[in-house]
Amino acid sequence: MKSIARIFFLACMLFFMREINAQTCGTCSVNITSLDSSNYVVNSGETFCVDTTGNFIGTITLNGGTICNNGIFNPLSITFSSGTISNNGNSSFRSSLIVPTNSQLSNNADAVMNTNGFLTMNGGTLTNSGIMNVNQSVQNTSGSISNSGIMNCTQLTGSGSLSNTGKINTN
Repeated sequence: MKSIARIFFLACMLFFMREINAQTCGTCSVNITSLDSSNYVVNSGETFCVDTTGNFIGTITLNGGTICNNGIFNPLSITFSSGTISNNGNSSFRSSLIVPTNSQLSNNADAVMNTNGFLTMNGGTLTNSGIMNVNQSVQNTSGSISNSGIMNCTQLTGSGSLSNTGKINTN
């Protein structure tokens, strides 16, 4: 009986610690709190939020707004025209991702981001403080990368700005 109580206590502590680490998204135009497979367009001035209990698997177009993820963000497809993606949870992109000019991609501390394909910096900014897994190469053609976490990819190429105080693993 003591072991069951101990396991329950540990599970509660882990849940409590996850809630403490959760980042706030501010004011949300849309707030996903459960499984959602809908289609969304996020325009300038709008914030699309995935709560800690949320799981987004739909399609999304980012046109100047903000995507703030504290849960699971696994879009079927994403069109990233401009804006900001801030990951505080678990994000997975099913295909290559291009970060355009005047755009920002942030994978924050304790977050995990997976990209199944290339990650191309095309004038935007990438900040990684968590764990970032890119199935193929990271192409920094223009823009900037700041890594203080762990970045795993097949290779890192390009002439864009790179600041690295973390680990970049290539194979």
